[in-house]
Amino acid sequence: MGEKLGTLRHTDLFGGTCDDVLTLKKATQKQVVASAVGAEGNREVCNQALHTVRLTPVGDDLRYESDSKDSGRPEARLSKVK
Repeated sequence: MGEKLGTLRHTDLFGGTCDDVLTLKKATQKQVVASAVGAEGNREVCNQALHTVRLTPVGDDLRYESDSKDSGRPEARLSKVK
């Protein structure tokens, strides 16, 4: 635990991006929980505050859930691009 898990890129409707650096907090067979914080070099409009992200397998996809209040607690279903 505590290892860098990766970087998650958010892209808005206009193509602007914000990156979050994910650090592993907990991993089970059913879910990965990571702490996330805005990456250095993000645009001013990006939320840099520490928050928690949960990734849960749903079939071949992942369900993404963030508790970031400032970002509106976003949720999404992530699919692998082939």
